[in-house]
Amino acid sequence: MKQLIPVRGRKHPLPKLPRLQAEATNPRQGTEPQLDRTCAPVDFVEGNRLQKEGLPLDYILFSPVGGTDPISFKRDGGILHICRKYRPSCVMLYLSGEMLAYQQKDDRYREALKSLADECGFSLEIRSEERPGLTQVHLFDIFYQDFEKLLHNLHQGFPRHQLLVNLSSGTPAMKSALAVLAAMLDFHVLAVQVATPNQQYNGIREKLEGFDLKSSWACNLDRRPETYQDRCTESKGENLRGKLQRKALEAHLEVYDYQAARTVGEQMGELLPPEAKELLNAACQRSRQEWKSIGEDLRERIVPEAPSSEERDIFEYLLNLRNRLERGELAEYLRGLTPGLYRLSRFAVEHIAQISIADYRVEEGGDKISVSKMQQDETGRRLLNILKIKSGNHYLSTEDCCKILKAQCAEHRCVGLLQELRLVEEKARNKAAHRIDPITEKFIADECGLSARQIQGLLESAASAILGQKTLEWGSYDHMNERIRRALAEPL
Repeated sequence: MKQLIPVRGRKHPLPKLPRLQAEATNPRQGTEPQLDRTCAPVDFVEGNRLQKEGLPLDYILFSPVGGTDPISFKRDGGILHICRKYRPSCVMLYLSGEMLAYQQKDDRYREALKSLADECGFSLEIRSEERPGLTQVHLFDIFYQDFEKLLHNLHQGFPRHQLLVNLSSGTPAMKSALAVLAAMLDFHVLAVQVATPNQQYNGIREKLEGFDLKSSWACNLDRRPETYQDRCTESKGENLRGKLQRKALEAHLEVYDYQAARTVGEQMGELLPPEAKELLNAACQRSRQEWKSIGEDLRERIVPEAPSSEERDIFEYLLNLRNRLERGELAEYLRGLTPGLYRLSRFAVEHIAQISIADYRVEEGGDKISVSKMQQDETGRRLLNILKIKSGNHYLSTEDCCKILKAQCAEHRCVGLLQELRLVEEKARNKAAHRIDPITEKFIADECGLSARQIQGLLESAASAILGQKTLEWGSYDHMNERIRRALAEPL
């Protein structure tokens, strides 16, 4: 059963949830000595996420009710003390059957909170989760499941507020359940502990049956500046769920599996820093050769510069091919050689042999060249002679490009490298493309006499010779991964 009681109006409106209207009252007026009231300032949490984002600094508190609440031995109990310091917008009280009986008798818990809010001048909505049949207060599993649902509901109702949980009120099972949840939920929960006034075990406790709120409130030493003690301690423990998921995410980064890394990041929920989320999305786009779809500012930070878009296209593809090798995907690596070699050799024909293939294309941007167009100038006729083409149209291939380069610039370093790679493509790649059984290092060595790493070395040497050393940052994906790691380490 839920009870909702708001106290006073709020400067910043709360989410539109069902609530009752009640006027603020001051039951103490004219009945107790006038005090210098102690109310903690609101800007005490260093590095608070809401403060960083320039949002209103607001809190909500979830707390079981325990035997020292609301006031014990002339000092605040845990709930009252946290509210005195943090001034939450909303408090949800969790009452077992025993605590509910005391609440129904004299309304002590809500009345104490209303008195605090009135005295310190802040608005407070009080909600109650009542469990009249709950008597087995030692069972951890009951509270873990119940608290998890309630904390999720609170977070959804107040998404821009910092959720506090009280680890100092209630039974050991209640406190343990909250401590575990604070470490395992997919959003940030600030766990707060309240020390006893003597900084040690409470020892003898006051009897709850004869509690009188009026006199206890009047004698509460935490209301006086000269005797007030801030006994709240925020848990500094790292969220264990986030820590474990971050390690899993980083393991996927190690093998350049960005889709898997992003899936883990999505499971982290609000524990994933916004910059890390942005970088993971960009990494997925980049790994799919969609680097042009990445926002310009971010693209310039993670995608290596190149003199032209074409060079950037080629190099990004070669980097992606390298990632396949790092993941051990040998079949995909070999199959991927063909488009990479073709684009690299065609670029060499156009920029090293200085032959414009575009002049002879059947269609703009296509790879089919027209014999009739080639017959119209001297360069075209020389190409026809090199390629031994008689008539019709012809699809340009890596082998064609290697023939042109050998005829036009045989001394250039790239020619021999491309020819070796072409042999690898012919001996190993074409067979791999038609096999359904695993492609192993032994298969590659048997077919072409080279290891996969040696093939990659040839490819990188050819790319350096054709694209130019300054263009090539083979560690680019590693640099991007390091950016993601740094973003993951950023505090929320």
